[in-house]
Amino acid sequence: MGTSRLVRAAYKGNNSVMTILLENGADIMEKSDLGQTALHAAAIRGNEKLVHLLLEAGIDKTVKDKHGRTALQEAAKNGHEAVVRILAQGGMSLMDKNEDNDTPLHEAATFGHYAVVQLLLEHKVYIEAKGRNGKTALYQAASSGHEDVVSLLLQHRADINGNGRKGVTALQKAAERGHEAVIERLLAVGADVNAATVGFMGRTPLQTAAGLGHDAVVKRLLAAGANINTGSSWNSSWTPLKLAAERGHKAVVEMLLAAGANISTYFVERYGQAALQAAIEGGQEVIIERLKKAGAMEEEG
Repeated sequence: MGTSRLVRAAYKGNNSVMTILLENGADIMEKSDLGQTALHAAAIRGNEKLVHLLLEAGIDKTVKDKHGRTALQEAAKNGHEAVVRILAQGGMSLMDKNEDNDTPLHEAATFGHYAVVQLLLEHKVYIEAKGRNGKTALYQAASSGHEDVVSLLLQHRADINGNGRKGVTALQKAAERGHEAVIERLLAVGADVNAATVGFMGRTPLQTAAGLGHDAVVKRLLAAGANINTGSSWNSSWTPLKLAAERGHKAVVEMLLAAGANISTYFVERYGQAALQAAIEGGQEVIIERLKKAGAMEEEG
C-alpha cells in the first residue's frame, strides 16, 4: 500500500488510529502505490463508519485509482451495498467508468452482488451501458453464471439479445461457460437460440456448447429449437456434430445423432470436413466407430 499511513490504517479498519492521524494533520488525500485513498480502502473493506468519517472530513470522493475506479466502484465490486448507498447519497456518480469502461453496475453484476445491482437499478442507472468490447451488465452476469442477477436485470428490461463488438449475446456466453440455470432463464424470456456471433467464428450457442462438450446445455438448446445442422458463418462445415466429434465429446455426439444430426453434411468451402473426417483427424477412436455405426463413410461428398 505504499508509504501512506492513512491508507494502511483504513485497510486495517483502525478507525481510532484514523481519527488520531487526521487530528494531527495527516494529509487526507494521501494515496497508496495503487493510487487509492483512504476512502477507497474503507469502501473496499465495507467500513461504513470510516466512510462517514472521511466524507465528513472533506475527502475528495471523485478520485480514481490507477485502474480508474472510484471508491463507489470499489464498493460495488466488493458487494458493499450500504457503502454504495452512503456514497450515492453523498452525491457520487453512479455512472463513472473504470479503465475497462465498466460502470459500477458492470462491477456488481460480474461478481454477483444482487443487493448492489438492485440498489443501482433503483437509482435508474443506464442498464445498457457498454463496457470493454461492448459488454453489458447482463452479459457479465450471464458469463459469470449469476442467475439471480440475470433475472433481476431482465425484470428491469435489459436487452436480452443485445451483443457486444463480436456479436456475442448473453446466451452465447452462458452456453460457452456451461451455465445451465442462466440459459434456462434466458430462453424462458425469449433469447434468440440461433443468434450467431460475427467475425472469425460465427458460431451459434449450440455450436459452441457442442464443441465444448456441455451436454446438458446442448440438450436444453435442442429442446428450444436450435438448428442442429447449421454450420458457422465462416465455415459451413462447422456443424455441432462436427465440432463435438472432433473433440471427442461422445455424450454430445450421441445426443445430436438421436436428434437427427446429418452425418453426411459435407461442405468443401474453406477446409470443409464432415464429422467423421474431423473425428479421424482428432484421433477420436470411440467417436469414429460410433459415426461409422450410424452410417458415416470416410470418403463423403
